[in-house]
Amino acid sequence: MPRDHLVYGADAGVPCSNENNMKRNIDALQNSHVLTQQEVDALGHRALDLFPAAHDATAAAA
Repeated sequence: MPRDHLVYGADAGVPCSNENNMKRNIDALQNSHVLTQQEVDALGHRALDLFPAAHDATAAAA
C-alpha cells in the first residue's frame, strides 16, 4: 500500500481506550522513524480529505 493511503485511526470511546494510552500510541507513531515527519503530519489530515462531510463539520465547528 502506498504511504499516501495511510490514515491514522484510534478506538476512542471503547473501554480499553483512554487519553493516556491514545497519547502513547500517537507518540509512538510520531517517534517510530518508519514514516517521515511529513508523512506523520499528513496522517492527521488525510481522513478529512477522504470524508468531506467530516471536513465540513470540523471547519464549521472551528
